[in-house]
Amino acid sequence: MSLTEIKAAIPKLTPREQAELDLWLQEREEEATRRVHFHELKDKLQESYDAVADGCVHPWNEKTFEDIRQEAHRRAARKG
Repeated sequence: MSLTEIKAAIPKLTPREQAELDLWLQEREEEATRRVHFHELKDKLQESYDAVADGCVHPWNEKTFEDIRQEAHRRAARKG
């Protein structure tokens, strides 16, 4: 079935069939979004692995931990 035929058939669908089609399309869109996010995260992870392999790592020190603690306190205060 061509796209033109599909578009022509949509107005002929019953309300239930239209709802099923809407749900199916929404599920496909959500799956595509998840795939994109997965690939973005996978790329970021690979960049991190590459940086570590190249010796480019952020040194964790007391300042790093203090920054994390301060951010946690700020978030907790906002949630209040």
